[in-house]
Amino acid sequence: EDERHLAQILLVIGDLHGLRCRTTPAQAAYEEALVLARRCNDVRTETVVAESLSASLYNGPTPLSRVAEAIDELLERARAPDMLRLGSRVLYGRALVELRRGNAEGAREYLAESDATFRMLDSLRAHARVTQLAGDLALAEAQATEAIEATERAGDSRGSAVIAAELGEILLERGKDAEAQ
Repeated sequence: EDERHLAQILLVIGDLHGLRCRTTPAQAAYEEALVLARRCNDVRTETVVAESLSASLYNGPTPLSRVAEAIDELLERARAPDMLRLGSRVLYGRALVELRRGNAEGAREYLAESDATFRMLDSLRAHARVTQLAGDLALAEAQATEAIEATERAGDSRGSAVIAAELGEILLERGKDAEAQ
């Protein structure tokens, strides 16, 4: 628990350095926060830290070849099934690196993969909502539950909270008031 909180504090410290355009100390804070978030298996914090680290690397003095290597290392981790949200964000950063290298086609490929990953996560929620509005509440409940599980595996606690509220609405419509609580 202490390491998780320390990772979150280091994230804020990195953000404060970043706001002051001090990317080198920001990177150091983010790298330390990333190690701690991974050690305590805090996927949400790891996702936010990795995204911030990618941006800091991209916008800082780090040579572009090292930026690409660092982002590729983050991508390797982000391809795990529970890290889909991170993957979509880091792929966007990799697209920016390719664009800076003058490789517009490579940038488009990374961006397309990022979009596909993000849409896949978001489409689960959309399917549940459409199914609910179509009146198949049992299927909508199953789809919303699947969407919550996917967003939680992806490290998106805010997204899962939104879907949980929508699931509560579905449960109320089904007369499952106790479960909706």
